[in-house]
Amino acid sequence: MKRLLFSYLTLWFFVTFGCDPLQSPKELINSGKLQDAAVLLEKIVQAKPENVEARILLGETYDQSGQYNQSVNQFREAILILPAQPKDQAILRIRLAKLYLKNSDRRKAFSQLRLTLQSTSDQDIISQVAGYGSIPNYTTDQGGFRQLLTKFFARWQADCLLLL
Repeated sequence: MKRLLFSYLTLWFFVTFGCDPLQSPKELINSGKLQDAAVLLEKIVQAKPENVEARILLGETYDQSGQYNQSVNQFREAILILPAQPKDQAILRIRLAKLYLKNSDRRKAFSQLRLTLQSTSDQDIISQVAGYGSIPNYTTDQGGFRQLLTKFFARWQADCLLLL
């Protein structure tokens, strides 16, 4: 109970005096106190629903503590908050796809990867979707590489549907 009261007071102090309100939850996560971190992050998200970083951290905390649905909800909300930032949105979609795959939801994972490919021409993002760290010789032909990946994922989706 004392820890929870301390967490609330810390949050109030950070919000009031302009410090990083995520520092305390990060410390709780690093010390393995996921439940306390989640409670504090929930309060931050309630106070500032547009705080994408808090939502992502809360989603990751939920994921680490096995709360799949809550984790997915936080990542989806974060994606909705970032419509004007396609690169950040693409990174979150990849994270969400990994979460879906971790929980054996191939269709939703594929949907997120497809949306990522459709929304960006950034080579780094496309490389992440492809599963590679970097692809050095494709800088002049991103469109061709993107088409290749799109065809690959179309075939992959067909194969996945046959397995279901």
